[in-house]
Amino acid sequence: MKTSKIKSALAAIVAGILPSAPLHAAQPAADGHRQVIVVSSPYLPKANREVGYRETTGLVLDGLNLGDTLTLLDGVRLDVVTQITIPEGEVFRKNPNARARAMASGLAELRQFFATEVAHPPEMEGVIHVPQALALCATHLRKPKQPITVILFGKAFYADADGVFNMVNGYVPSDEHVRVSSRQSVYGTTDKRGALQGVTAHYAYLHEAFEHAEHRDAVSRLWSLFVQNQQGTLASFAASPAVVFRRVRDGAQEPIMDVKLDENDRELVMRRVKHVPVDTSSTQTNRVRIGSTSKNQPSAEVSLVVAPHLRPITLPTNASVMIPTNSEIVTLVIPNTIQAGKQGIAIVWSVQGGKNRQGVDVDLHVKPSKSAVELFYQNKEAPGGTYLRDIVHAGGEEAYSESPRASFEYVELDADVSLRDTSVWLDLYRNDSREAVQGIIIVVTGGRVVQDTFEFPASSAGDQRSQAAQRGMDPNWVHINLCTLLDRE
Repeated sequence: MKTSKIKSALAAIVAGILPSAPLHAAQPAADGHRQVIVVSSPYLPKANREVGYRETTGLVLDGLNLGDTLTLLDGVRLDVVTQITIPEGEVFRKNPNARARAMASGLAELRQFFATEVAHPPEMEGVIHVPQALALCATHLRKPKQPITVILFGKAFYADADGVFNMVNGYVPSDEHVRVSSRQSVYGTTDKRGALQGVTAHYAYLHEAFEHAEHRDAVSRLWSLFVQNQQGTLASFAASPAVVFRRVRDGAQEPIMDVKLDENDRELVMRRVKHVPVDTSSTQTNRVRIGSTSKNQPSAEVSLVVAPHLRPITLPTNASVMIPTNSEIVTLVIPNTIQAGKQGIAIVWSVQGGKNRQGVDVDLHVKPSKSAVELFYQNKEAPGGTYLRDIVHAGGEEAYSESPRASFEYVELDADVSLRDTSVWLDLYRNDSREAVQGIIIVVTGGRVVQDTFEFPASSAGDQRSQAAQRGMDPNWVHINLCTLLDRE
């Protein structure tokens, strides 16, 4: 049975098979070596902790160069959880197993942090104390002005026990908060000029929990201002950890926006961002004519609530891969599902850059309820749903523009199945390409069509029939949070 090198290395560490070889001293990175600091919220739900473990471990085993250092920092208590330096020596250059053996102690500490559930008030879930964490990284976790990369892994909204500066219910601090000193506001920067010089920050905020587009823009502008006013760079601001960690691997350093303080915004207040509605009453985009599916059945006109982004979404890559709009998906892949009053979950994927490839197989696993039998390629019929199609190769860019009836792996669910109680996992069964595998998942329910992207890193080689008991700790498995996806649009 062929398994990925990373998976086997981690499994051996967890089982205690690999002994821990002596680590290099966890000193600040030498000249020419990268120092990466992952600042993670300790108050993450299980699914996010699993993603954090997978992405951070993948960076250690296959994303950093020899001599580079990764530090994991608790984003609320501001404690260093572990610090891992990639050993020197050719044996560690392209060998995740060798790295895992040498760094077993640090990886175990990393795993323990992400496996631990910490009790917290509901309003603190996912919170990072970004101002305090960045200050600690810049002043205590590097040599003076040494370039470092900081990954912020948690909610985009600041909150603390005092509540004075909490970004709740759509509130965002005014520019005056950034303009004043840190004694006057937690967002203050006037007494920290140049404090973040050489710091490149990447923010993975995990969920699109913004109230509307203007709210998201205001929050991304705030953190850009906060970092830029201290001569640092905010180079990523995205919900997808896969996208953010990929940008870190690629060494992205360009700011997401160039911002300046508004000289007219001089009031020290927390301000609720207003939504500016757009009148679309004259735009007919959501009505799709669907023809009959049998000789005796008349055609039906179905009114759909289509996701706001009517243009093609993009994969987690800079390649110009075209994906059908929701309306195109409606007419090509799901007419029978809508006609029958059912629900559908579909996936399609390609190798990085939109390439097709034999030997790259992603499997869709759907469990309609906690007590239900899981639907997948070896179990195609069960109460609540049917596994309609198993695709065994990466369709490439053409798969997104040709009829999805032939290129999408697809599960159809009964109308009474609650998607919020449905478990969806994606398994990278095989990846002969050794490149990143990227795709989209589409969900059809109650006349709505929503979609999102997913990605498996290049280091994942597939697990070939392994039904991993600890899926969340396996880089070959990705969990799809349907509640988050359904709430997003």
